[in-house]
Amino acid sequence: LKLQFLYLIVGHHTPHTMAVRRIWCQYGAAAISPHVRAVPRRHAGSKSDPLDLDEEEVEATETPPQAEAAKQPEAEAEAAAQPEGEKAPRKRKVYTFGSRLNGRSGTNVGTMELLTQPLKAQLPTHLDFFDSFEVKKIVGYYKHYLVLLEDGRIFAWGSNAYGQLGCGGDSRLPNDKHAPVLVRTEDGEPLKNIVDVSVGKYHSAAVDSEGRVFTWGYGGRKVRMVRPGHLLGRAPTHGMIHQFSPHAKALDQFGPENGMEVESEDNPFTAGKSMNPKAVSVSCGAVHTVVLDSAGRAWTWGYGEWGRLAQDDNENRTVPTPVAFFLDLESGLPRVPISAIKACESVTAFATPEGSTYICGRDWTRQLGYGMDEQGLRTARFEATNVPHQVSQLSGVKAFSFGSHSALALTKAGVPYYWGGKETKGPQAYSGFGQRSKQKIIKISCGTGPMADHRAFVTAAGLLYLNGANAFGQALAMTAPAEEDAGAFAKFRRYLSSWRPTRLNSIMPDTQTPAFFQDKFVVDVTCGNTSTIVVAEDMTEEEIEKRAETLDEIVKEFHEAESKKTRKGGKARTKFSSA
Repeated sequence: LKLQFLYLIVGHHTPHTMAVRRIWCQYGAAAISPHVRAVPRRHAGSKSDPLDLDEEEVEATETPPQAEAAKQPEAEAEAAAQPEGEKAPRKRKVYTFGSRLNGRSGTNVGTMELLTQPLKAQLPTHLDFFDSFEVKKIVGYYKHYLVLLEDGRIFAWGSNAYGQLGCGGDSRLPNDKHAPVLVRTEDGEPLKNIVDVSVGKYHSAAVDSEGRVFTWGYGGRKVRMVRPGHLLGRAPTHGMIHQFSPHAKALDQFGPENGMEVESEDNPFTAGKSMNPKAVSVSCGAVHTVVLDSAGRAWTWGYGEWGRLAQDDNENRTVPTPVAFFLDLESGLPRVPISAIKACESVTAFATPEGSTYICGRDWTRQLGYGMDEQGLRTARFEATNVPHQVSQLSGVKAFSFGSHSALALTKAGVPYYWGGKETKGPQAYSGFGQRSKQKIIKISCGTGPMADHRAFVTAAGLLYLNGANAFGQALAMTAPAEEDAGAFAKFRRYLSSWRPTRLNSIMPDTQTPAFFQDKFVVDVTCGNTSTIVVAEDMTEEEIEKRAETLDEIVKEFHEAESKKTRKGGKARTKFSSA
């Protein structure tokens, strides 16, 4: 009761009152009621993060599943119904593992169960909510996730402190969603006909079939000294100091908004003609957004520091602005057409149809891809550039993924490249993947956050590899605990970090890994902050037997390569060796 009284009289964020809130969040709320939501603690402003809105790793307990279900509107219940039409030959299922804080697992489980069952909370969990839907794509970045369905609707779950789930609501206080909810427009209708989605740190975006761009979530601070610009590409609808929009809303600059004509093959762009471009894909970073249109032009807006927007200066952009570096300024058409884009914490990457790679932004974690020959011994840390730099060590690239300290690129040949951090010398290939081996990669993903720099790889054969940071079990690499260890903390410590990709579909001779996905065909994966989401299909007995033969060949190929290295006196394996 004393804790409750202290909590009620606290109204300001001071060092002393924050200590009281900390006690309340950890002990008081759970003691009063298992279903009370606690107010998260937030850091004061810092120079390292222009937003600095990170929720600390203290989460309120979730409301009971029955109460949560009762709050769902009728439209939500209709959305959960089995869609009409023929069923797919193999049903796609969604699995989550890693941290469950802020509802990142999507399984409607709160903190109290996590504390009592720490190991179970981090093993793969089947998110059966999506068994009634056809999943097309999953995306994650920080502490929330989006799932795009084949019918063009979007479900979201996780952190929702600034409306980044797009499910509505007027409060900036924590209303995290521990179960998937529909993304809605301002009139309360589900967002429809979506073809691409992306999530940032505190905002999200989507592109529909007509080329419109929808944004929702955090918009920026209404403070002159630290104002990062409208991250949504439009004016936010809620908030006083921290402004946000909890509903999806279209931007005026793309698609048939305001009755504008839209560029197309039948209606091409001409200089001096007022037309809207048709967006085809979108990528959200921590504090900026990039859009690719049908003509191959890139558009950026948001926080311009470190040159992440690839504009002529480092100023903020509150509305979508074309990247002039790739344009013919006289005609307005692309001089260098772009086919793929990717935004992250402080860099932006572009790929051309031929596979050339351009990156701009901050090189604090060496994510720009400069090699030793380009910067010498790098005794002085290279800061940043707003001019897109072509990465000479990459060719044939079709996709990117960036974490907090590392970066991945995937070539058309199925070879993943890794760079970033203090030890790398520019992009280097994982030599065990690609056309020369039986392991062609089709999907890559990097986690973000101080303890979430993990990486995922999916092969054309449906095999899943994970490596990197693993503090919350997001990489699923397990080792037996020491005999002297005891208690729940020992179970938590079983998850160790690994620089070497670990296959989760089989047990390699020198590793101990769970075979959870051994009988599943993985089709998609996304890494967030200390959690991972996987989409997989169940396999038939015949397919499982055929896979076992393939795995035997892969293991044989692996041992032959190792024996060859030993005979030639090769160096010990590094983080870039084949698995």
